[in-house]
Amino acid sequence: MGRIALGELRADAVALFLGERLDAGRSPATVRLIRATLRAALHQAERWGLVERNAAALADPPKVERPQYRAPTAEQAQSLLRAVEGHRNEALYVLALTVGMREGELLGLRLGEFDAQAGTLAVTGNLQRTGGRWELAETKVHRASAVIHLPRMAAEALLSKLDLREAERVEAADWWEDCGLVFTTQAGAPIHRRDLLREFHELAAAADLPPMRFHDLRHSAASLLLAEGVPAREVAELLGHRNVRTTLDTYSHVLPAMRPRLAGRIQRMLGG
Repeated sequence: MGRIALGELRADAVALFLGERLDAGRSPATVRLIRATLRAALHQAERWGLVERNAAALADPPKVERPQYRAPTAEQAQSLLRAVEGHRNEALYVLALTVGMREGELLGLRLGEFDAQAGTLAVTGNLQRTGGRWELAETKVHRASAVIHLPRMAAEALLSKLDLREAERVEAADWWEDCGLVFTTQAGAPIHRRDLLREFHELAAAADLPPMRFHDLRHSAASLLLAEGVPAREVAELLGHRNVRTTLDTYSHVLPAMRPRLAGRIQRMLGG
C-alpha cells in the first residue's frame, strides 16, 4: 500500500487505507472485499514468516447495512394484479408475486419447464446479457434442483401466456425470433431488463403503488407467506435460499407479527 514496506504494515495503516476507499465513493461491501483480499494475502505472508501479525485481520471492516426494501402489502399486491390483468406479461407478475421468482429467472424461463398437467414449474435458467449477447446461465444450484408447485392462479396465467405467445408467433411469421423462452418481445426475442423495469414502473404507477423495485415483488411473496404462518423452511425452499437462516435474517421484521397467531394456535390445540 503506497510506500509502506510489508514488514512495517500496521492495523492503523490498513484502517486508514480502507477509510480512504470509502471516502472515494467505494461501497462498504466493496471495501470489505478489498480487506478480505488483503487479509488473505497477509495470511500467506504470515505463514511464510514475512510478517509477525496480519494487519488486515486486526483492522475492523466497515459495516454493511442491510438494504431497506418496501414489500407490497396484500392489498397493494392485489392492486397490481388488477392492473396487469389482460396484459401480455400478466403471468410474469403473477409468478413474481406468488412464488417469488427472481427477475433473471422469469426472463430466462424456458418452454418445457412448465408442466401444465402437474401444475409445476422447474427453475433452471437465469437470463443475462454479457458483452451485448444474451446468455442463459444456470441459476443457483439450490434453486436449479427445485420444482415449484404453482398456485392455480399462476398456472392459469401461464397457460394463457403460452396461448398468447403462440398467437404472436403466428402473426409475426418470418419475423419471429424463436429463442425458446416463455416471456419474449412480440417478435420472439428475449426481453431486455431495462424494458421490463420500465414496464413494471408504469404498471405500478397505474396500480397507485409507492416507489419500489421489481425485486420487492419477491419480498412480498415471502412476507405474506410468513405472515400466514407458513414455516420459514418451506418459504426458504420456495425462494431458493441456501439455508433457512437467510430467510429468517431477511424477513426478521415479519416474525414479531407471527407470534400472536402462533400463541393462538397453541391455545386452540391445547386449551380448547
